[in-house]
Amino acid sequence: MKKILLLLTLLFITSVSAQSFKAGVGTAYATDISTIGITANALMEIDKTWEADGSFTLFFEKDLVSWKVLNANIHYILSNKSDMKWYLLGGLNMTFYSVDFPEIEIDNPWGDDDFSVGGESSGSNFGFNLGIGGRKALSESLELFGQSHYTISDGSYLTLNVGVLFKF
Repeated sequence: MKKILLLLTLLFITSVSAQSFKAGVGTAYATDISTIGITANALMEIDKTWEADGSFTLFFEKDLVSWKVLNANIHYILSNKSDMKWYLLGGLNMTFYSVDFPEIEIDNPWGDDDFSVGGESSGSNFGFNLGIGGRKALSESLELFGQSHYTISDGSYLTLNVGVLFKF
C-alpha cells in the first residue's frame, strides 16, 4: 500500500505545475504476461522538456492468472515538433497478480468425508520502467501514442502500448 501511495504522490506533485492535462485509453501487450490488456492513461506536460504520466492496465485473464499494472513515469522530450513528439521514459511500476484455482472435489479413498481443494493466491512486484515513446497529433485535442518500456523487477517484462489521448 505504501508503494501505491508513493506512485500517487509522485503524480500529484507533478500535476501542481502541469501546463496541460491529457487522458485516454489504449491497449497493451506484455511479454512475460503473454496476454493483451486495456489501459487507462493520464499525461501532464510540465514544461517543453518534461512530462509525467500515469497508467493503469488490466490484462485479460490467461491460464487462471489475472494481472493488473500501475505505472508512474517521467518523460524526457527528445523531439518536440508541433505534430510529433519523441521521448525517453523512466519510472515506477507495481504489478499485481492473482491466481484463482477452481475448487475440485476429491473422493476420500478411506471412506471418510470427501474434501475439496482450490483457492486463490495473490501478490505484487515493485519495479522500475525504462523505455521510449512517441505521440502524433491527429487534431488539436486528439493524439495517437505508442510506447514501449521494459519493467525491471522480480518478474521483468517488456510492454508495448498504443492508444489515444484527449486534451483537456
